Amino acid sequence: WAYDVTKPWNPTQTPKVQGLAAKELVNIGICTDGQLSYLAAPDTALLYGDDFGAECSFALTAPESGQYYLHIQPAHSPQYCAVQFTFDGEEIGQPYDATANGSDESGLLLFGPLEIDDGEHILTMKTLPTEGRQPQAALVAVELGKEKREQLIDGDLLHPVILAEWKRDITRTR
Repeated sequence: WAYDVTKPWNPTQTPKVQGLAAKELVNIGICTDGQLSYLAAPDTALLYGDDFGAECSFALTAPESGQYYLHIQPAHSPQYCAVQFTFDGEEIGQPYDATANGSDESGLLLFGPLEIDDGEHILTMKTLPTEGRQPQAALVAVELGKEKREQLIDGDLLHPVILAEWKRDITRTR
Protein backbone atom coordinates (compact mmCIF):
# COMPACT_ATOMS: atom_id res chain seq x y z
CA TRP A 1 0.00 0.00 0.00
CA ALA A 2 0.98 3.60 -0.50
CA TYR A 3 -0.36 6.38 1.66
CA ASP A 4 0.11 10.09 2.13
CA VAL A 5 0.45 11.09 5.80
CA THR A 6 -1.03 14.53 5.04
CA LYS A 7 -4.38 13.01 3.92
CA PRO A 8 -7.03 11.37 6.07
CA TRP A 9 -6.94 7.57 6.26
CA ASN A 10 -10.04 6.50 4.34
CA PRO A 11 -9.82 3.16 2.53
CA THR A 12 -13.50 3.33 1.51
CA GLN A 13 -13.72 6.82 0.00
CA THR A 14 -15.74 6.84 -3.21
CA PRO A 15 -14.58 9.29 -5.88
CA LYS A 16 -17.11 11.18 -8.02
CA VAL A 17 -17.38 9.69 -11.50
CA GLN A 18 -18.43 11.69 -14.57
CA GLY A 19 -20.64 9.85 -17.06
CA LEU A 20 -21.71 6.25 -16.53
CA ALA A 21 -19.96 4.58 -13.60
CA ALA A 22 -19.21 0.85 -13.45
CA LYS A 23 -22.44 -0.13 -11.68
CA GLU A 24 -24.53 1.72 -14.28
CA LEU A 25 -22.55 0.10 -17.10
CA VAL A 26 -23.38 -3.35 -15.71
CA ASN A 27 -27.08 -2.43 -15.66
CA ILE A 28 -27.17 -1.36 -19.32
CA GLY A 29 -24.54 -3.72 -20.78
CA ILE A 30 -25.48 -6.53 -23.16
CA CYS A 31 -22.92 -9.32 -23.58
CA THR A 32 -22.38 -12.09 -26.09
CA ASP A 33 -20.28 -15.12 -25.21
CA GLY A 34 -19.67 -13.96 -21.66
CA GLN A 35 -21.06 -12.08 -18.72
CA LEU A 36 -20.73 -8.62 -17.23
CA SER A 37 -20.36 -8.35 -13.47
CA TYR A 38 -19.99 -5.48 -11.04
CA LEU A 39 -16.94 -5.69 -8.77
CA ALA A 40 -17.40 -3.39 -5.77
CA ALA A 41 -13.67 -3.40 -5.12
CA PRO A 42 -12.11 -1.99 -7.30
CA ASP A 43 -15.43 -0.48 -8.59
CA THR A 44 -15.32 -1.90 -12.11
CA ALA A 45 -17.62 -3.50 -14.67
CA LEU A 46 -15.86 -6.78 -15.52
CA LEU A 47 -16.44 -8.55 -18.84
CA TYR A 48 -15.62 -12.21 -18.32
CA GLY A 49 -15.69 -13.86 -21.73
CA ASP A 50 -16.36 -17.53 -22.36
CA ASP A 51 -13.58 -17.23 -24.95
CA PHE A 52 -11.76 -14.52 -26.86
CA GLY A 53 -14.12 -12.61 -29.11
CA ALA A 54 -16.62 -12.04 -26.30
CA GLU A 55 -18.29 -8.66 -26.60
CA CYS A 56 -20.18 -6.29 -24.38
CA SER A 57 -22.21 -3.37 -25.76
CA PHE A 58 -23.48 -0.24 -24.07
CA ALA A 59 -26.16 2.13 -25.40
CA LEU A 60 -25.07 5.77 -25.07
CA THR A 61 -27.48 8.62 -25.82
CA ALA A 62 -26.73 11.89 -27.59
CA PRO A 63 -29.54 14.33 -26.74
CA GLU A 64 -28.91 16.42 -29.87
CA SER A 65 -26.85 16.22 -33.05
CA GLY A 66 -23.39 17.73 -32.99
CA GLN A 67 -19.80 17.18 -31.93
CA TYR A 68 -19.17 14.82 -29.04
CA TYR A 69 -16.22 13.32 -27.21
CA LEU A 70 -16.21 9.69 -26.20
CA HIS A 71 -14.33 9.10 -22.94
CA ILE A 72 -13.51 5.55 -21.84
CA GLN A 73 -11.89 4.84 -18.48
CA PRO A 74 -10.70 1.21 -18.63
CA ALA A 75 -9.11 -0.78 -15.84
CA HIS A 76 -6.05 -2.99 -16.12
CA SER A 77 -4.98 -6.18 -14.40
CA PRO A 78 -2.50 -9.03 -14.86
CA GLN A 79 -5.33 -11.30 -16.10
CA TYR A 80 -6.91 -8.89 -18.60
CA CYS A 81 -6.45 -9.17 -22.34
CA ALA A 82 -6.32 -6.66 -25.18
CA VAL A 83 -9.65 -5.24 -26.33
CA GLN A 84 -10.95 -3.42 -29.38
CA PHE A 85 -13.54 -0.69 -28.93
CA THR A 86 -16.10 0.04 -31.62
CA PHE A 87 -18.58 2.90 -31.80
CA ASP A 88 -21.69 2.29 -33.92
CA GLY A 89 -19.95 -0.71 -35.48
CA GLU A 90 -16.75 1.12 -36.51
CA GLU A 91 -13.41 0.47 -34.80
CA ILE A 92 -12.15 3.44 -32.82
CA GLY A 93 -8.49 3.65 -31.97
CA GLN A 94 -5.99 0.83 -31.84
CA PRO A 95 -6.55 -2.28 -29.73
CA TYR A 96 -6.10 -1.40 -26.06
CA ASP A 97 -3.85 -3.70 -24.01
CA ALA A 98 -5.40 -3.92 -20.53
CA THR A 99 -2.62 -6.06 -19.03
CA ALA A 100 -0.55 -4.63 -16.20
CA ASN A 101 1.33 -5.70 -13.09
CA GLY A 102 -1.31 -4.32 -10.73
CA SER A 103 -5.07 -3.85 -10.73
CA ASP A 104 -6.28 -0.27 -11.05
CA GLU A 105 -7.90 2.14 -13.48
CA SER A 106 -5.63 3.03 -16.36
CA GLY A 107 -5.26 6.17 -18.44
CA LEU A 108 -8.32 7.81 -19.95
CA LEU A 109 -9.02 6.96 -23.60
CA LEU A 110 -10.38 9.95 -25.53
CA PHE A 111 -11.97 9.84 -28.98
CA GLY A 112 -13.27 12.83 -30.88
CA PRO A 113 -14.60 15.21 -31.60
CA LEU A 114 -17.09 12.88 -33.28
CA GLU A 115 -19.86 14.32 -35.45
CA ILE A 116 -22.94 12.30 -34.51
CA ASP A 117 -26.71 12.50 -34.77
CA ASP A 118 -29.07 12.68 -31.83
CA GLY A 119 -30.29 9.38 -30.42
CA GLU A 120 -28.81 6.12 -29.28
CA HIS A 121 -25.26 5.03 -30.17
CA ILE A 122 -23.58 1.73 -29.33
CA LEU A 123 -20.14 1.38 -27.73
CA THR A 124 -18.79 -2.17 -27.87
CA MET A 125 -15.77 -3.71 -26.14
CA LYS A 126 -14.47 -6.93 -27.72
CA THR A 127 -11.85 -9.21 -26.13
CA LEU A 128 -8.91 -10.04 -28.41
CA PRO A 129 -6.63 -13.09 -28.25
CA THR A 130 -3.73 -12.21 -25.94
CA GLU A 131 -1.13 -14.84 -25.15
CA GLY A 132 -1.06 -15.89 -21.50
CA ARG A 133 -4.16 -13.87 -20.59
CA GLN A 134 -7.83 -14.57 -19.92
CA PRO A 135 -10.71 -13.20 -22.06
CA GLN A 136 -11.39 -10.53 -19.44
CA ALA A 137 -11.47 -6.75 -19.44
CA ALA A 138 -13.02 -4.08 -17.23
CA LEU A 139 -14.33 -0.53 -17.36
CA VAL A 140 -14.45 2.08 -14.61
CA ALA A 141 -16.57 4.68 -16.46
CA VAL A 142 -17.72 5.85 -19.89
CA GLU A 143 -19.02 9.22 -21.04
CA LEU A 144 -20.35 10.52 -24.33
CA GLY A 145 -20.42 14.29 -23.91
CA LYS A 146 -19.88 17.62 -25.59
CA GLU A 147 -17.13 18.62 -23.16
CA LYS A 148 -13.60 17.31 -23.62
CA ARG A 149 -12.38 16.03 -20.24
CA GLU A 150 -8.95 15.24 -18.88
CA GLN A 151 -10.37 12.69 -16.44
CA LEU A 152 -13.66 11.02 -15.53
CA ILE A 153 -12.83 10.48 -11.87
CA ASP A 154 -12.92 13.52 -9.61
CA GLY A 155 -11.58 13.55 -6.11
CA ASP A 156 -9.07 11.44 -4.29
CA LEU A 157 -9.04 7.75 -4.92
CA LEU A 158 -8.95 5.27 -2.11
CA HIS A 159 -6.46 6.19 0.57
CA PRO A 160 -4.34 4.16 1.08
CA VAL A 161 -3.85 2.90 -2.48
CA ILE A 162 -3.10 -0.77 -3.10
CA LEU A 163 0.07 -0.99 -5.17
CA ALA A 164 0.34 -4.76 -5.55
CA GLU A 165 -1.51 -7.93 -4.71
CA TRP A 166 -0.23 -11.47 -4.36
CA LYS A 167 -1.87 -14.80 -5.08
CA ARG A 168 -3.79 -16.23 -2.16
CA ASP A 169 -1.34 -19.12 -1.74
CA ILE A 170 1.49 -16.71 -0.88
CA THR A 171 1.42 -15.70 2.78
CA ARG A 172 3.31 -12.85 4.33
CA THR A 173 3.28 -11.03 7.61
CA ARG A 174 2.07 -7.48 7.88
